[in-house]
Amino acid sequence: MLKKEYSELQEKAKLYDVIKELVFQTPFFEKPAIKNTKEILRELGKTGKYNQNFLKSIKKGLQESSYL
Repeated sequence: MLKKEYSELQEKAKLYDVIKELVFQTPFFEKPAIKNTKEILRELGKTGKYNQNFLKSIKKGLQESSYL
């Protein structure tokens, strides 16, 4: 391997390490501010933007979610 190729690989490795640090220092999934399903649905309902079928679908998804 030529010295130039080796230097380029080292530089790429350093850049990869920098990117990896930036990606993994930021939480991928942050904890939700509200963990209560009923409270979430109440707040969504208050906005008046969502119909009942959509809210039912959200309720089902929240109940099945392991995230909450």
